[in-house]
Amino acid sequence: MSPFFKRIFLVLLITLAVSSATYGQNNTQKDSTNLRYNFKNTQKGGLYLDDLAKKEIVFDKLLNKYVIVEKIGNYATRTPIYLTPKEYQQYRLKRDMLQYFKDKVSATNSKKKGAKLAQKDLSLIHI
Repeated sequence: MSPFFKRIFLVLLITLAVSSATYGQNNTQKDSTNLRYNFKNTQKGGLYLDDLAKKEIVFDKLLNKYVIVEKIGNYATRTPIYLTPKEYQQYRLKRDMLQYFKDKVSATNSKKKGAKLAQKDLSLIHI
């Protein structure tokens, strides 16, 4: 086969590949799947589900350590975390600061329940 025909064949092959790729991208259909459960955008967690696991913190006097156990009901879902009193103090400070700022951001949303009461804490500090 001559080089001329090879080039024409290559150009036709590339043109066919590009046209089929663009055709596949333009065929969009609306999703008609009806969900069984009505999810609300106010729910927390992955896929708008609330996190069922609760953290239980216990101080072990024998080890002189705090033990953090994550449970669902009476079942421990993760390996317990052991913290010294100083590590627990840092953990608690970080967690409390995160919760504080979450509460402040949540108070700025006037559509939430109890927002009026929470907005009173947002007033400027008087010198």
